[in-house]
Amino acid sequence: MLKQIPTFGICDVDTARFPLNDLAIYKLNNFIHNSKGLIFPHRHTFYQVLYITEGNGAHVIDFNAYQIERGSMFFLAPGQIHEWIFDDATDGIIINFSESFFSTFLANPHYIKDFTFFIGNGTHSFVDMGEDELFITDLLKNITAEYNSTDPSRFDVIRFQLLHLFTVVNRKLSPPFEPKTGQNYIIQVRNFEKKIEQFYLTKRLPKEYAAMLFITPNHLNAICKHIKGVSAGRLIRDRILLEAKRLLVNADKNISEISTLLNFENNSYFSRFFKQNEGISPEEFKKNNKQSPFSVKSVIDSIKQ
Repeated sequence: MLKQIPTFGICDVDTARFPLNDLAIYKLNNFIHNSKGLIFPHRHTFYQVLYITEGNGAHVIDFNAYQIERGSMFFLAPGQIHEWIFDDATDGIIINFSESFFSTFLANPHYIKDFTFFIGNGTHSFVDMGEDELFITDLLKNITAEYNSTDPSRFDVIRFQLLHLFTVVNRKLSPPFEPKTGQNYIIQVRNFEKKIEQFYLTKRLPKEYAAMLFITPNHLNAICKHIKGVSAGRLIRDRILLEAKRLLVNADKNISEISTLLNFENNSYFSRFFKQNEGISPEEFKKNNKQSPFSVKSVIDSIKQ
């Protein structure tokens, strides 16, 4: 087990090529070849978009394994833990950008966080874009060409193109909805998920979030079941559990420290919560992930299930 999961800034992942204007775009195969010393698993302080054009293997994000294939697209928000297990023939496009790349351009400095796949809870980190392959390939080709050009307006063009991409993907992820009410429900659930991301360490009850969203707890629970298929309380617990698992894979943190970091009253309460929601104790989870939280065998077994 790593003593601590490393966190990389946008300048740390490729010291040979300094990012331009808080943006870095790479051909994936070249990036993999030039980053042999990159430690996995790790976190980022920046956003990442990864599109696979060929190859085999798996991408593990926050303890969920995804088999890669042509048309696979991945979105990572700052703080998520991930690891690549790719074969040598894997290729595609990787785009890294800091929040400031858009915050200095848009009136809403946190606009990027509104996209479902950038909330950071891992729910929509993977999107199969196979049926949109022509659109994605052309768009990424244009973005790469702009990045490699010397035109002074190229970064604004890239911003427009990335926002186009994000909007298309966001639409793809939106479930079918009924006229008048459905779209409003989707927006309310997304706002709820964003509030969870902000306050999961201090607010544990659906009624607390309902108050912030100016709706009733019953309505919040109903729309979560309608849109997500689970209760509002389940979404809150899942986010706390995810952070617990992220902390448990660090060898330098004991159960008591993790319990405190997650704002539990005591170790016993934290252990009961973890076992009720994960099926095993925190100690067992830590032991099972002693060598690596994302072993090749566990990834393969996870994909086959």
